[in-house]
Order: sequence, then structure tokens, then C-alpha cells
Amino acid sequence: MKQLLFAAFTSMVLLASCQNSGNKKEVKASNIDSDAGAEQNEINKMVDEMAPPDSNYSGEFFLKYDNGLMKVKGFFRFGKRHAQWYYYYPNGFVWSDGFFENGKMNGPTKVYHENGKLYYEGAYKFDKAIGVWNFYDSTGVQIHIRTYDSLGNVLNDKDITPPEKK
Repeated sequence: MKQLLFAAFTSMVLLASCQNSGNKKEVKASNIDSDAGAEQNEINKMVDEMAPPDSNYSGEFFLKYDNGLMKVKGFFRFGKRHAQWYYYYPNGFVWSDGFFENGKMNGPTKVYHENGKLYYEGAYKFDKAIGVWNFYDSTGVQIHIRTYDSLGNVLNDKDITPPEKK
């Protein structure tokens, strides 16, 4: 599971490293490794905190930040994540929401920038990304499309040049 979350957040880091150069968005691959390490540490901490009370636990699950705001909200079924789960930034905005079945990501997922704007959206089928995924910059402008086959293999990656601002 940590590897899957790392892959998802590596995608986010890749897009986060886009920088504005004139009116074009460029992906700066050199920033990925340094940003990915910090993201991996954060992911590891969150995943370690998300253990159910016992391996057969079925019921709601909540984690809160020290400031009292919600951090994670979801449901366990027989000790595995099930149904819809929400993750939140410390500022209270939704970080991501997605669906699980028997502990595996399964269904639509959305991840948001810290300002609340959509970061990317797509779908999983038993922990494999499938179909068309759309990626957006922090202002909500679409900047990338990635297409996966039914086995989670990337079929197509396409950067989108945002329209020029007047």
C-alpha cells in the first residue's frame, strides 16, 4: 500500500514541480527526486497511523490533527479500508477522496491542491490506475492528461498548453 501511495504522490510531485515560464508550463524532472523524498516521509507517517484497532475491526475510522481538524475519515470492513475515504490538509480542505474495496483502491479518486482546487482525478480498479486521468495546476487549469489501460499501464501522456491569458 505504501508503494501505491508513493506512486500516486510521485505523480502529484511531478505536477507540482511544473513552473511557469512565460505562459507555458514545463515539467522540471530534476525536482522530482528531492520532492518525492519529503512526500514519501509524510505518506509513511500517515499510513502507519491508519491501522485499525484490530485485524477484524469493522466500523468508522477517524484521525485528527493536533489542531483538532480532521486528518483522515473512512470505514474499515474486517480490518481493511472499505467504501469512501477522505484525507484532509491541516487547513481543513480536502486533500483527497477515493473509494476502497477489501483494502484496495477501487473506483473514482480525486486529489486536491492545498487551496482546494482540483489537482487530479481518475479511477482505480483494485489498486491499478485505469482510464483517463486529468491533471490541473493550482488555479484549476488542466495541464496534463494520462491514459491507462485496464492493467494500469500508461498508454498515453499528453501535456496541455494552457490558453494564453489576456
